[in-house]
Amino acid sequence: MRLISILILLIVSVQSGRAQWQADFYFNQAYESNPFRLPENEPSWISTLDMGLQYNFGDFAVSYRGDYTYFTNFLDRNHYWHQAAFFGEIGPTNMGLYYTQRFNKNDFTIYNYYTGVAYLNHSAELAGFNVFISGNAILTRYAELADLDNIEMNGLLRINKGFETRTTFISGLGIYYKDYTQSYTIIDTVANSSSGQMGEGMGSGSGSTGYYYTELEAPSVSQWQAWIRVAQSIFERTGLSAQYQVRKSLTGSARFVSGPTLGYNEESEIFDDPLGYELQSFGSELTSILPGQVILKASYYQGQKDYITQGIYLSEDIYDEKVLRHDRYNTVAVNLRKVFPAGSVNYEIRFWYQWYRNTSNSYWYNYQNHYSSISLGINF
Repeated sequence: MRLISILILLIVSVQSGRAQWQADFYFNQAYESNPFRLPENEPSWISTLDMGLQYNFGDFAVSYRGDYTYFTNFLDRNHYWHQAAFFGEIGPTNMGLYYTQRFNKNDFTIYNYYTGVAYLNHSAELAGFNVFISGNAILTRYAELADLDNIEMNGLLRINKGFETRTTFISGLGIYYKDYTQSYTIIDTVANSSSGQMGEGMGSGSGSTGYYYTELEAPSVSQWQAWIRVAQSIFERTGLSAQYQVRKSLTGSARFVSGPTLGYNEESEIFDDPLGYELQSFGSELTSILPGQVILKASYYQGQKDYITQGIYLSEDIYDEKVLRHDRYNTVAVNLRKVFPAGSVNYEIRFWYQWYRNTSNSYWYNYQNHYSSISLGINF
């Protein structure tokens, strides 16, 4: 909250003649067959109201964004998320600070957290290549999961090259390091509630056996990531791309709360930390500008994840820490977007569909989900 106060003070004190306001509002109505990624589907309609306010002064800006998510069938899962930011650019370099916080209802305060991010990006042209360098530091703290509190530092190098054949080559290398602020963890049971956070799933379950910590000695974990992407313009207004990505562990062991994937959106970080597994994935995307300036994007991705620490569930409540979890996933997504400009105001409509299928040697992580949504927005 202190950062929010500072941002408000900046807004009031800035006297730049070039200062201006920007705002946007979006309403998203979605239906998910399995929003909490459980072996047995528990569908729900999900409504999200999102708003953003930004004040620009010169090459810098301050902003505030918040959204409220409402689950028709799981009212105790409704939550509010907000973010305050200060960011700007100086020539080819841009930088910023973000503060993010999430508020949940009483039965799910386990998901309350706050995150502070500082980042610095620089772009340049070198020997005909476009070079992008990025670094950031992230502090994350959880209200009830102190053993997962961490500081993360990441570095990224990306290189782009375009050719006369209308082909673009993109490759990148990233290094990720996470240090857990707690020097040790213990085996414990937390976050039981009458709504049943295990067994039958969120909201309508008949009981809870809890979340189990795994005892680890390593206080940090690091990984490297590399990817290659090739994009080709196949028609005047249509492009096709293919991408391969790999993540490998360097040192350490990730910490986690083993249990069912009750995550929704960013909640999944607790159960599916990207630094907690090694990854290989392949995918393809099609982008086309249709008549009426409608933008179509369609994609397919598949991959496999090998967890470096997490064991498996043999059944609903029998956990085996001697066998490591292994997942495979497939996903298909289609997105349609249309913007209606009206002077200084833009109206926007989006349609989104995604199918996701995950198969695992761990009971709680065998699931699939169908997601469909329509989004209406205005920005000015």
